[in-house]
Amino acid sequence: DAGEDLEEVQQETIKQKKARLAKEQKEKLQEYGGAVSVRKLLSLATPSELCVLFIGMFAAMINGVGQPLLCALFAKLTDSSSMGYFPAAATAGNATTGINATADSATPSNPFGGIMDPINEAVLQTIVVGAAVLFAAGTQGSAFPWFAERQVNKIRPMYFDAVLHRDVAWYDKHDAAAVVAEMEDNLATYQEAFGSKLGVSIMSLFVVVFGIGLGIYFEWRVGLLVLGLVPVLGVGGLVLGQAFMDNMNEVQGAYASASIVIDEVLTAIRTVVSFGGEQKELQRYGMEIEIARRGGVKSRAKVGFGMGYIMGVFQLATGLAFWFGMILVYNGADISVSDLLTSFFCVLVSGFQCGPIVPGFALLGKARACMACFFYLRANESKIQRRVADERKTIGSIQTLGLRDVHFAYPAQPEMTVLDGLTLNIDQGQKVALVGESGSGKSTVMALLERFYDPTEGQVLVNGQDLKDFSVKSYRSQIGYVGQEPVLFATSVKANIMQGNPEATEKDVENVMMQARLDFVDKLPQKLETFVGTGGCHFSGGQKQRIAIA
Repeated sequence: DAGEDLEEVQQETIKQKKARLAKEQKEKLQEYGGAVSVRKLLSLATPSELCVLFIGMFAAMINGVGQPLLCALFAKLTDSSSMGYFPAAATAGNATTGINATADSATPSNPFGGIMDPINEAVLQTIVVGAAVLFAAGTQGSAFPWFAERQVNKIRPMYFDAVLHRDVAWYDKHDAAAVVAEMEDNLATYQEAFGSKLGVSIMSLFVVVFGIGLGIYFEWRVGLLVLGLVPVLGVGGLVLGQAFMDNMNEVQGAYASASIVIDEVLTAIRTVVSFGGEQKELQRYGMEIEIARRGGVKSRAKVGFGMGYIMGVFQLATGLAFWFGMILVYNGADISVSDLLTSFFCVLVSGFQCGPIVPGFALLGKARACMACFFYLRANESKIQRRVADERKTIGSIQTLGLRDVHFAYPAQPEMTVLDGLTLNIDQGQKVALVGESGSGKSTVMALLERFYDPTEGQVLVNGQDLKDFSVKSYRSQIGYVGQEPVLFATSVKANIMQGNPEATEKDVENVMMQARLDFVDKLPQKLETFVGTGGCHFSGGQKQRIAIA
């Protein structure tokens, strides 16, 4: 009973998780102004890149038209070849293909008579169409992936640049690990949307349209019979397409969430271990994997059902078409074997291609929603950080810093006022200590002085002027800030020190080491080349602070 209760709780938790993720996706899409247009998705492509995309689309159309043509030529070749084995069937009174030549016209120089003429003609036509399809398929298979790869490689640094220049307030509402996972997922969706699947969807669309038209043209009665079974066949194709989409959306989303759990745990591994939280984190990770497992099992079951369903309908359509064709011939209808085969195969091939139409265009729709974030971030500049050239005033030195009647509440919690009318003046050379209980606003004052945030009311002053009038980059270059728990870059001690001045000489590094009391570095085996570890985990809090000061 306890096991069943645990299963029910876990199942309910999974459902809640899926509902929460769906709600978050909807809210994000609303935040970014809704899905963007396809034209917007292609707005960063150059004319030459668009030309390659259109060439790929044209090749997909040729490939789609070529497949029903090959079916028609195959039927013609089959009909022509059968006349060589049954010459009596080709007599004038029983001609079904327009072939009047029989084996009776054979000569020593031409032992097959005129029977080979239509065969040679059909073979030549098949070779020409096959060559065209081969070239078109190759062009289609290379143009779409090339275009998608080019666009993603172009967008990736732009995306990172847009995310990098968000204000700190934006990160209060967006988890950094989730932003990274979302960025990679969005780019992967964009690449898939304009990759080979789009080419397959365009090709399949033309196979369906041209194949049905060709089949009805050659023998409309058989064509309409098989066409009536296409919707039945299409159900299986839709099940397959939806299964693949479900697998991609649900499973990949669950694995992305699982990756975030791993990143969180390994980043704070000391805290997890110190509280004995290994088992709890394993359970949390297992819940994400369970979502992926169940989604995968469900989608694979749909794939199996769809494949079996399609093969069953195929056998049914084959039997019905030839039975109906024989009934028509028996009742005196003038139908050739070629027409019957062409109508059957063209319409049936079209039915098989109904399913592949959906995934490519569905991915395009998903990309429109996913890339809304990227285009929104690029179109909307942050209030503080500037992604483009910052034309605000530069600052050479700081003489005074101050706050004037500052009111402030964090954007993520606007109902909680942290500072209420604070005024503070600090002159150059003056040392000021802020003392107060937890939550009184000490760190908030530092965040305002660094201009991580702007006050809700009041002003932050530098040299008597509003801080908003100055370039953030110029202002921050005049400030050194070391937090209570500084995070070092995962490189050497020397490289971390030189972050403040990449052009510093060996003498400069030695001087700042003396000023920051980095005597312990000389005792290390590799001295300045010692690797500090992720976030500086190889050093104590005080040692990290001194390296940060240097």
